[in-house]
Formats: sequence, structure tokens, C-alpha cells
Amino acid sequence: MTKSGSTRGAGIWRFFKLFSDLASPANLTILAGLALILVTGVFGGWNAADAQPETTPRASSSEAVSARPFTISISDSFWTSDPSPLPGGFQEAAFFVVKARVVNTTESWIQAPLLSQAITATIPNTDLQPQSGLWSNALVSDGSMGGPTAYRVIDLQSARAFQPALEQEYWLVWELPPDTPRSPQVQLQYFSHTWRASSLDGGFFWTDRSLVAVQSLSAAVEGEVI
Repeated sequence: MTKSGSTRGAGIWRFFKLFSDLASPANLTILAGLALILVTGVFGGWNAADAQPETTPRASSSEAVSARPFTISISDSFWTSDPSPLPGGFQEAAFFVVKARVVNTTESWIQAPLLSQAITATIPNTDLQPQSGLWSNALVSDGSMGGPTAYRVIDLQSARAFQPALEQEYWLVWELPPDTPRSPQVQLQYFSHTWRASSLDGGFFWTDRSLVAVQSLSAAVEGEVI
């Protein structure tokens, strides 16, 4: 073999050796991950990749929605600047209020914060940005209003827990910045949860939040709690 042929052969060998080193399982895994991130970014991020709105059931405005462990039915919805006689309203704000009949469908008491995880509200074509910890959407990053605070209609007191199988009416209130657009159309999103044991300590808790229904409501631009 000539010297030039030997040199070319050595070069080819070094190329294949370098490629085999780069093509190790670890590097291929990294490259696959980078490709997935790139494709996901192009198509709108993780939320867009996971979203399947066309498969989510649409509930009519008068329909009772099952979002385990609750069944929720809406009878009224409106915006207001003054939620009295409900507690709150100590700052200038826009309040979105719905009157709902809520049933805890389990045989155990359910703490109120779970309801705030079971129902959220959005304004069509509006991405609400959290501004401070004072508002209902302070802890969300999806552009929604976040979850509501529940007050019992019968005595206007804040609900702390939901009794098993007891059907009761509640005011569900979202407190938002005063410049929030008072859209005549608001969409509710309902999420179910699963009661299961923790893989860490065996304790049971509500988890696996999953979107089960969306519901479009007509909301008066100014209403009152009566």
C-alpha cells in the first residue's frame, strides 16, 4: 500500500472511531431529547403538545358536570365590582361570580381547596398574567383566572369542607385585577381527581388532576350577590 493510501485509510479509521464514540447510547439519548425539545418548541411547548381540546367533552351551560369527587351545576354567572354581602372586597378589583350547586359524591369530608383545583375559569382569547398574590390567578401560569373561593349561599360564610352526599348552593368567586376585561362569555374548565395511595409513604390523597369537561357561560357585565 502506498503512503497516501495508508494515510487515507488511517483517516477513515479515525472517522469511524469518532462516529462510534459519538454514537454511544448515552449520546444518542441526549440527541433524541434535544430533538424532542426542538420539535415541542416549534409546535407551541409542552402544554400545546399535551392539549387535546377536540377530545374534551363540552357541557351545556345548564348541565351538571361530574368532576370527581364533585358534581357541579351552575345557575348564574356575572361580573361585579362589589361582592357584598360576601366577605372580601377590601381592594379595588373585578370579581367574577357564579352560583353553583355542589355535591361531594364520596363518603368522606372533602377539604375546600380541592374545589379550587376542580374548576377554573378562562376568558376567551385573553391571557391573564398574574400580578400579585392578592388575586385568584396568582399561582397559575396558564392564562386562566385560577380557582375560586367558595361561600355558602345559606349563610355567606367561607366553605372550609364539603360534607358527604350533601347538595348545597355556593357562591364561587374569582377576585381579579380591576382592569380585567369583563367578557360576556367565560369558559369553565372542570378537572377530576383520583383518590389513591402515595408511592412514598402509603398515605392516601387526591391526585392525577385531569381535564374532563369545558363549559361556556354567558356572564352579565354587572350583577350582584342576592
